[in-house]
Amino acid sequence: MSVAAEVCPDKRVAIIRFSNPPVNALSKKLCTRLKEAVASAQQDASIRAILLMSGEGLPFSGGADIKEFDNPPSRDNAEVGPLSLLIEEIESATVPTVACIHKYAFGGGLEVALACHYRVSMPTALLGLPEVKLGLIPGAGGTQRLPRLVGWEAAVRMVLTGDPLPSTEAHGIGLVDAVAKGGKEAGAALQEVALTVVNDPKTGCHRRTINFPVPSNALNPLETCQTFAKKAGIKVEASDRGGEAFQGALEALAAAALPDPRRGLDLEARVFNRLLRSEQSKARRYVFFSERRVASDHHLGLRGDESLVEIRHVGVVGGGTMGAGIAIAFLDAGARVTLVEVTTEALARAHEVVQGIVASRVRRGLMSAAQAAVWASQRRFQGTLSLGDLSETDLVVEAVFEDMALKKDIFRRLDAQCRPSTILATNTSTLSIDDIAAVTRRPDRVLGMHFFSPAHMMRLVEVVRGQASSTAVVGALAAVIKRMKKVCVAVGNCDGFVGNRMLFSYQKELQLMVEEGADPYRIDKLLFDFGFPVGPFVMSDIAGLDVARRIKQQRQQRKLKESSTGRGNLSSERDSDVADKLSESSGRLGQKNGRGWYRYDPAIGKGRTPLPDPSVQTFLENFRRSKGLTPRNPPHTDKEILERSIFPLLNEGIKIIEEGIAKSGSDVDIVWIYGYGFPAWRGGPMYYAEHHVGLANLLAGLNKYAQKYPCCSHFRPAGLLQDLVRKGQGLVARL
Repeated sequence: MSVAAEVCPDKRVAIIRFSNPPVNALSKKLCTRLKEAVASAQQDASIRAILLMSGEGLPFSGGADIKEFDNPPSRDNAEVGPLSLLIEEIESATVPTVACIHKYAFGGGLEVALACHYRVSMPTALLGLPEVKLGLIPGAGGTQRLPRLVGWEAAVRMVLTGDPLPSTEAHGIGLVDAVAKGGKEAGAALQEVALTVVNDPKTGCHRRTINFPVPSNALNPLETCQTFAKKAGIKVEASDRGGEAFQGALEALAAAALPDPRRGLDLEARVFNRLLRSEQSKARRYVFFSERRVASDHHLGLRGDESLVEIRHVGVVGGGTMGAGIAIAFLDAGARVTLVEVTTEALARAHEVVQGIVASRVRRGLMSAAQAAVWASQRRFQGTLSLGDLSETDLVVEAVFEDMALKKDIFRRLDAQCRPSTILATNTSTLSIDDIAAVTRRPDRVLGMHFFSPAHMMRLVEVVRGQASSTAVVGALAAVIKRMKKVCVAVGNCDGFVGNRMLFSYQKELQLMVEEGADPYRIDKLLFDFGFPVGPFVMSDIAGLDVARRIKQQRQQRKLKESSTGRGNLSSERDSDVADKLSESSGRLGQKNGRGWYRYDPAIGKGRTPLPDPSVQTFLENFRRSKGLTPRNPPHTDKEILERSIFPLLNEGIKIIEEGIAKSGSDVDIVWIYGYGFPAWRGGPMYYAEHHVGLANLLAGLNKYAQKYPCCSHFRPAGLLQDLVRKGQGLVARL
């Protein structure tokens, strides 16, 4: 960490460069030294402007050091910290201060820039206030200065989404005063444009943002902010669904309309400190660090001296919805993609799917027409009917039907036709990586690459290591996944890996409760209220009841085969076939044909809105009667439904850690947050198990249900859980 001040006598400016690798985090120590440097520069009577710049090619700043949030103030009133003192020093300076923004200014970094009298940026820079993603709000004046500078509408959008703006857009709304020209070294370009701004007689000597008036076009500022949020399509969740930070942000933004700016700043600080101590923010901050931990070289086992293959040309085998989405994901990462299909018609359909995704992005403003045209002109995407055309690829991802014999055949052929250095990956969600790798001469270069549908949108990719998989190959996949702006979690090889293995236990118990008389619609409501984006039976409809039935049948066949060879055993495990019978008896496939656990009317919500179906209740009555089952009396309580839904999920996750399939609780939590919608504000299943349920309570609950349902292995407590409770140890770190 360093702060260096340089005086340019000929230009009568002081340039203060600050460095705190890797993201120029505004630690308390750095803020104190910056404040001293700004104060010192003002003592020189020859200085006419102060330029704040990052040093060593670093970004302007990624914000405050989140690790220093662990010990929040013990009272509601704000304790003025080094960041706030720095901001006051900058804003009250007697000479103009200019923030020179290179790469990005996020969070507290942008709040420092807002306090400067002027802001200039490089054309590639990004500016944003991402605090809501950590369960917080800007706490150093961001909610008060931003509306004064850009108006409420733009401020609401920036604060509530947490998404960054490119510098050109920031310039358009008045957040940035000037954008430097590209082509020059960043430091020189920013100095040049900064001096142009402060020397322009039209701009005045200096401006203090906090003294700017707030647009007063509303009688009720809070309602105005809520209206702008709705206009921007921002869904502001209720506090009990993880929306504490969003509600706090609206409250603080509305306070910018108070006649005395100090009152608004004080309210913002109180809301910030309240959220800092909240369980939701602690959980979100845990997720923030976990996401970075699971993708780190150390966690992946990389030594740092491996030679990693740079993946530039990718083959995709299979052009269905999943394969086309995977192709788009690699195109997003800048790779060239060759997609293989078996017929000309299938290849044409794959091209249509890819073109449809690109067209949809253009319609929704996620990609410009010019960018789409560049994609087309670069010819980075092509189709073929021959696996031989993948011979010079760096990576091939197979994304065909979930059938072991078919996948083995494809891998034999790929192994024969691709160069020895090519990495071969399968997008299987359940099948053994080792069995697939065994048919090749390169088992060290065979892995699972489990994308989640839709592959071009979902952030998670499970990279599944086989017994022989090379660490360097895992690292190569992790690098390209990072280029996709996705999250890589490396996991071990077992039935269902991490995500689906936990899902199987969860879904089994849900269906068993339905057999006993629980209403699937009530279960969906309870788990939606718990925080999932949709209930589990809606999710089954989205995934497809036929798909789930086929996967279940394949798993049962594998278990039978393992039992016959002595590698496994069949027990009197309790199971349910209610979903299978629902699909088989009435042709219900889910959303794809408008009939599943729910019905779907094409005229309502484009056929995606789940509507309760009375005929499902009739089916369940007949199903129970055929099984000789009587609905429970008294019926299930809400507490029992939630425990029997969630506890098997938590228990299976702990077993997965115990077996080494996942390295840590963070791996499990990131998989379930980004792959299955477990609420991030609860921290993920393992964090929730320890810090919400309590490991001792979880163990007691599992033992209770294991005694009641001895044929349900998912209630038998993991050995690791028993050990942790006995030793009084934790499962995951708490902030």
